[in-house]
Amino acid sequence: MVEVLAALTIASLAVVAALTLFTQSARVNDRLIKETAARDLVRRLLATGEVGRGQAGDLGWVATLSPPSGGLVRREVAVTWTGGPQIIAVRLDAEGQP
Repeated sequence: MVEVLAALTIASLAVVAALTLFTQSARVNDRLIKETAARDLVRRLLATGEVGRGQAGDLGWVATLSPPSGGLVRREVAVTWTGGPQIIAVRLDAEGQP
């Protein structure tokens, strides 16, 4: 009887550990998916030269364009989502470039 209880205890601990691992894995996977989508959005906004703010699904973005200085234009894009970090990218272009 004691051996059966010991086996059940060990099995239940293994199940709890496995469920914890699966939960953490799902969280990491969700974060990586959102970070990848945010980085793709940043690249697209920098490439198109879009300026303003908007929402793309769960991602909120702000794109700004600084006045030319020394022949360079500074484009900045910031993307955020609930519970995640803010991703900011800056690109310098020659004045007159898209």
